[in-house]
Amino acid sequence: MKAAARQAPTQVRPRPAPHPTTREGVVDVAMTPMQRAYLLGSLEGQELGGQATFLYVDIAMACDAGRAARLMDTLFARHDIFTATLRPEEAVIRLDPELPIRTCRVHGPDRVEEDGTPRSAQRQDQREQCDQATQSGQAGSRLIAEVRERLMAEARDCHRTGRLYGAEAIPLADGTSRVCLYASMIIADAVSGVVFIGELHSLLRGEPLPAPARYTNAMHQVQTLAAARADGQNPDPDKAYWAQKAPTLPPAPRFRRGARMIDGWQTRGYQKLLSAELVAGLERRCRQDRTSL
Repeated sequence: MKAAARQAPTQVRPRPAPHPTTREGVVDVAMTPMQRAYLLGSLEGQELGGQATFLYVDIAMACDAGRAARLMDTLFARHDIFTATLRPEEAVIRLDPELPIRTCRVHGPDRVEEDGTPRSAQRQDQREQCDQATQSGQAGSRLIAEVRERLMAEARDCHRTGRLYGAEAIPLADGTSRVCLYASMIIADAVSGVVFIGELHSLLRGEPLPAPARYTNAMHQVQTLAAARADGQNPDPDKAYWAQKAPTLPPAPRFRRGARMIDGWQTRGYQKLLSAELVAGLERRCRQDRTSL
């Protein structure tokens, strides 16, 4: 009996099964412990372990704002994670293919609401202000800062409102545009941001895209690894693997033209756009440690 009692904690834990749903095509995926920590930390106004609540980036686009918004919408419709809603009471993420995809808003005279209807005539003065702001670099920078501040305020409350991501394209005087984008860390991370911007760059160049990664497949792999670690069979294989792999990894993509990420990392308590000098210093330290920024 004592031997059986000692062996009980090492038994394989069953992988959480998808929660049953009532409509065809709807899938519930169990949250990982880290995702639950992100959600609880943000809902309670706390940072658990210093994690970020959301990812925020500015993207310089070598095209007008209208095209930038259309390209963003293409990527939003391409990945199933953008159909996600959070169900914290059940600790699951629900993927619903019939959920309306949020679109990238266009800031300026041609901006429309998310339901596709034009803005009312009473807001004509705001349209004129936006048009004037993009005529000079200094005013354009102020406009970008205003959009960034508003989107980050929306991002900080994303787990309460259910708006897990949002984007806005800003037209600039030279014919290019800037896209401001945020996403909940529950549905995206820094790697997701690099992949997303790489796909955006490919769309600008007219290059074919690979098949999109399905979120349900990724979570199945995560849960399989978690079950193996809980069983004690393979407690932490990642460290040895990445220690060997790190020296051969390619550098992070740096696009001279097209879609270019302007480094920005935001948490609830620390909101400061990383300077080029700080990023360069971090990269040097990462190279010394054979890790990746």
